[in-house]
Amino acid sequence: MNIIQTEHNLSFLPKPNWGRTVLSNDLPPTDLITAAFVFAFDGDRLLMTHLKARGWDLPGGHTEPGETPEQTARREVYEETGARLNQITCFAHAHIHLNAPKPTDYKYPYPDSYMVFYWAHIDTLEPFTENDESRDRQTFDPENARQLDFVKNNLSLYYAAFEAAVDLTPKPEAPWKQKAHGLVIRRGDDNRYKLLVMQFDGHPNWPFHIPGGGVDEDETPEEAMYRELNEEAGLDRLQILRKLGVHRYYKYHITANAERHDYLLLAPRNLPNQWAHTVTGQGGDADDIFQYRWIGADEIHHLSGELKTFVTPDHIPELF
Repeated sequence: MNIIQTEHNLSFLPKPNWGRTVLSNDLPPTDLITAAFVFAFDGDRLLMTHLKARGWDLPGGHTEPGETPEQTARREVYEETGARLNQITCFAHAHIHLNAPKPTDYKYPYPDSYMVFYWAHIDTLEPFTENDESRDRQTFDPENARQLDFVKNNLSLYYAAFEAAVDLTPKPEAPWKQKAHGLVIRRGDDNRYKLLVMQFDGHPNWPFHIPGGGVDEDETPEEAMYRELNEEAGLDRLQILRKLGVHRYYKYHITANAERHDYLLLAPRNLPNQWAHTVTGQGGDADDIFQYRWIGADEIHHLSGELKTFVTPDHIPELF
């Protein structure tokens, strides 16, 4: 079980309350499940429904009497998008708990209830006709999916579903692009190591990232890693502890195979606990502002799924 988000006093529920989103393949108690939703993919494209009440949203909805969660998921997806699904797999759930007394008109299980999330591949997309709930349906490639409000607000869920559903094996016909990233650790006053992460300014709910980027033609991966650390974080040549490894995979949104070289570096203790840096250099992120801070092992689940390859106890025991 991997808790990726916790919220307190959700506005649409009696207060006090809390809700948490959990990555888990285990289905919660079915008698406490109130709704089911599906991240359905056609290749790397995410299927979304355009609801008249909320705009683009993930297909799914409330369970009806006598339905299993899977039946709910399949029915709702078909009603809202006209899609028939292949096998569906539960990968996450939202757990809602009320600390307040049960309201007389409260129609859900009390004090705990769940909404479940599945991932699936689309089997067929049948003709779609506008109905009382849904105006349209559409599939979105990763770049455009990440611009949708639902995905922006639930990026960790999207990435988890994407990684489970989409084949990232390098493709023989695709070009290769080299990347290099620097994973920087620092020993704190409590003698525990923490990892340097960055977030995009103005997007506090997006997953954490690691400084790094593309390798230029005249560079080695190590040289590119040092350049990116300087441009993106303002850090000069830190001590390399070791090379963590090379990860090769296919990136749909750039239609290319990636060969990513990850390095582990040690930062001095006198670096700030947090800082903001304006990106320099000639890249597409020049003049963007990145926010930096240090995280422990208990926050690794907020790191972008793409960058977690070597962030493990086996590769970085210092951190764990």
